[in-house]
Amino acid sequence: VSSDAHRLATSVSIKAALDANLDPEYAAAGWGNYGLSKAANVLFTVEMQSRIEAAGLKGSAVSLHPGVVQTDLGRFIMGGVGAEDVRLSETAAAPTGVGKLLKETLLDKVVIPVEVGANTQVFLAAAADAGGDRARRPKTLYFDKMKAVKPNDAAADPALAKRLWEISETLTGATVDL
Repeated sequence: VSSDAHRLATSVSIKAALDANLDPEYAAAGWGNYGLSKAANVLFTVEMQSRIEAAGLKGSAVSLHPGVVQTDLGRFIMGGVGAEDVRLSETAAAPTGVGKLLKETLLDKVVIPVEVGANTQVFLAAAADAGGDRARRPKTLYFDKMKAVKPNDAAADPALAKRLWEISETLTGATVDL
């Protein structure tokens, strides 16, 4: 599972992260690193699909944006790794006044409930039963709202994808042979 936050990453920022052995400087109050991690999810999928095809296997690797789901992820982005395990969505008082107005007129139209947040994952998992042919239609391997969409160019770069894969193998000491 990736995120449209992968679009925050650029070729320059991805190359810098790879040069730093996937331990980049903390950037943009966490959003920069979050975007890099989500771009890495898409890049990993690009290289995995390349390896599946090279091995002559039937199947596909896909990544997706689940949508803006009502989770408490923001506490880590704003509070860093030291953020407490406080579930504001469960413990905060309901908004009033302007906060209530913003929630009802903006947030409730953009943020989806957790129950809906897995729709694209379930859609893609069910498609796997169709003979593993997701790679043949459509061309892209990135999905949003159960539809194929184009990821940003940096996250779809085959050279960056291969480099990420190789660095990951080196750092983990594990290899995946298909």
